[in-house]
Parts: sequence; C-alpha cells; structure tokens
Amino acid sequence: MAKFRLLRGEHVNMKTMKTYLPGAIIESDQDLTRGGKDRQKYELIPSVEPMDETNALEKMTVPALKKLAEEEGIDLGDAVLKDEIVETIKLACV
Repeated sequence: MAKFRLLRGEHVNMKTMKTYLPGAIIESDQDLTRGGKDRQKYELIPSVEPMDETNALEKMTVPALKKLAEEEGIDLGDAVLKDEIVETIKLACV
C-alpha cells in the first residue's frame, strides 16, 4: 500500500465515503499518479526505507525529521530533541 498527497481538488473514498481535501494523505493499493484525468492531483510520498549503516536519520535536521514523521504518520509523542525524534522514528520503522 502506498501513500499519496492530494495536491488539488477533492478525493472521495467510495468505500468509506470519506472526502479528502488538498494536503491530505491518502493510502491506496492503486497508483493514483497513473492514468485517468486526475493523475496530476496526487503526489507519491516515498516510504521510509530500512536504516542502513550511514544512519541517514542522524544527518537530517529536526524540521526534516518532523516532516518525515508527519508524512509517515509517526506520532513523535513527547520527543523534542533530535536524538529523541530519531529514536522514535527508528522504533516506528521496526
């Protein structure tokens, strides 16, 4: 299942009858960026890849880490410091 950001217009999930507005994150088994007249309404959100030896998270800034967590639906809870945010994201990706 992939995640997409709605860039413009509305999206209606016919199963749940939920309406999404621009900026909303939508999960779908279908590639919403392909085919159809609405394909430019969506942006694919890359998934978090497993951590490698380079520790990419440690190289990111706090704002970038917070954005990543938001895009991936990771609740940072009380994490404020960079080390706390990195640890929370790592635990969510296990």
